[in-house]
Amino acid sequence: MKSRLFEFISIALEILGAWLLLIAYTWIGGPYKGLIISILGFLLVLYLIDKQNLFKLFLRFDPREFQLFLPIGIEFMISLIVVYAFVLIEHNSVVINPGDLGLFFQYLSQEALLIIREELATSFCWFLIAFKILNLFNKSEINPKQIKLMTILFALIFALFHIPNLSGIMSINSGNVRLWVFLFGIAYSGFCLGLYLKTLFIKTFSLPLVVIAHFLINLPRHFNDLYRFQLFSPELSVIFLFFLTPSIYLIYTITCLFKQVENPRLKILIMGIKQVGIPK
Repeated sequence: MKSRLFEFISIALEILGAWLLLIAYTWIGGPYKGLIISILGFLLVLYLIDKQNLFKLFLRFDPREFQLFLPIGIEFMISLIVVYAFVLIEHNSVVINPGDLGLFFQYLSQEALLIIREELATSFCWFLIAFKILNLFNKSEINPKQIKLMTILFALIFALFHIPNLSGIMSINSGNVRLWVFLFGIAYSGFCLGLYLKTLFIKTFSLPLVVIAHFLINLPRHFNDLYRFQLFSPELSVIFLFFLTPSIYLIYTITCLFKQVENPRLKILIMGIKQVGIPK
């Protein structure tokens, strides 16, 4: 009884820790200072409590797995083709402009910290907490179907986290696109990208790989006018940004990533909390 109560308390504290990692930086200095303090604080606590070295399972990095970035490469190619076609047809220029070089590098470092903190919370913490909850209530071994359902659930939550507030959407909608189309499109886009990132994480067990993937996905959305409703009509921009490009990630995840062989480290994690060594 005491053991189960301890597990419940432990899981509750981990949920609190994941939530604090996502938002606490805004209370202690904002970008840079707040992010650095919150990430280092999280890693310090993790070092003190992770007696079974579970975190080390996710620090592997294999450059050969860059082949799983295929949908990112396809999106970049489509963006370049569309932008180039626009320049030819309209005899116009397209701004892919990071602005001042100092601000550009400031953005890169801040974005990297934001993504590291987000993936620590929404990939590492969420999966670890979910496995612990399943391990607590499920007497049989966790199966691939449960892991897939877990990944889909996390993608849905990821999508909800990325829906902006209503006033933000209204400020974008300068055309005839209905508000519900924006809401659905943003939710659909967040789900597709979230499903890709969470599946990539659990299939590769590589936090560095997922951080790089997330960074590359975000990059053109900040610096390319194609993603800012400034090249085409709002209707075409919505189709491209919220439906076309996310569908590339969804199709790739379903047809390729879902079929990837389960990482052998997954069994260690599932057995998981009782694991004593890390395979080489």
